[in-house]
Amino acid sequence: MSDRIEGSPLPKEEDETLRAASCCSTSSDEGLTRELQPLDVYEAPIDRSSRAVNRTYLVLVLAGIAGLMLFCVPSLWRIALPYLIWSLFLDQAPYNGRGRLSERWLRCDFWRAFRSYFPLRIVKTADLDPSKKYVFVVHPHGVFAVGATATFVASRSIFSNMFPGIDVRGLAAQHFFKVPFIRELMLACGLIDARRQYADRALEAGYSLFVIPGGAGEALVAKPGENTLSIRNIEGYARLAMNAGACLVPVYSFGETDLWETIIPRPGSGLRRFQLWFLRLVGFSPPFMRHFTPKPRPLTMVFGAPMEVPHIPRPPSKAVEAKDENYIKAYMEVHHQYLARLNTLYEAAARSSWLERYHPDTINTIRSSPLKVVDINSTWNKHPHHHHHHHHQTHEGETSAH
Repeated sequence: MSDRIEGSPLPKEEDETLRAASCCSTSSDEGLTRELQPLDVYEAPIDRSSRAVNRTYLVLVLAGIAGLMLFCVPSLWRIALPYLIWSLFLDQAPYNGRGRLSERWLRCDFWRAFRSYFPLRIVKTADLDPSKKYVFVVHPHGVFAVGATATFVASRSIFSNMFPGIDVRGLAAQHFFKVPFIRELMLACGLIDARRQYADRALEAGYSLFVIPGGAGEALVAKPGENTLSIRNIEGYARLAMNAGACLVPVYSFGETDLWETIIPRPGSGLRRFQLWFLRLVGFSPPFMRHFTPKPRPLTMVFGAPMEVPHIPRPPSKAVEAKDENYIKAYMEVHHQYLARLNTLYEAAARSSWLERYHPDTINTIRSSPLKVVDINSTWNKHPHHHHHHHHQTHEGETSAH
């Protein structure tokens, strides 16, 4: 699952200032680093059988095959045409801000087995006021955003018990809602079109949202033992939260990048160019993996404290927005503060005894591997630089990941 909320680019001089300051912690952040303690923890029972994960993939594959058959089998065209007209032109579920979530679908047994395979743990570190709206910003995307799927989809009832009164929808790239049957699965899981106007509608309707800003571009640099995050797309979520007066909640998925052994093509190689071409064409691109089924590695989703943002409605157009210096300054400040919160959450969790208990085999790697927050554009042609404490460098890339 990925998302694409487009926005006007940052002015270059402002962008450099943001990068230089994005991981500086405040004194209150240092207090959080020392005192982070779970308020509530869900631990899925361990079931190392891969059947649940394989069944999940099988459902998606069969849905894709069924969609292709509508086009490839002439005898099915009389069914395909009405369905395509309805799904592409008449059905407004992906765009109405509500979606078409199916509680019955999410109660299927294989979702319970899915979260037990790794197993999943959900760590709550702060209470959330049910009268407010929230944008849950999940990092990292990893290869297939398994942590977000296991938490917000496979564990929806558990999430509701841990955060009562918070009704969440997820954002997914618009391309998924154009694929027959895959779109129905996405909608049943509580996902809606990630474009700005539809995300705004969901918040206006009273829902909270979960978003994965790294998206498909971040999936192509997912590598075990590393935590490379995209800096570009988070800016859109600052504007999303500001426009609705919603709070930003950082969520980090420890273990996300350890589920697959990936093959990352050399920058400039034919394979990398193919991935970029495919990414531009359809909005996502296939990562290269050494195995199909994810490894049974622990996944720990840590929910940080909510961050209040100023309620500033978005300017009426991108042209006006690009010239509104006060608005640009406001969302840059929110973005800066959010990154500081995220870095503090990561470091505080990494130091904790409970994360060491959950990830005994990789805790040393977690503690010795700081977050790398980069302009994802630069990673296609250059290797990202480490982002740690006050030292942060990136280079302007020439290739857009959007």
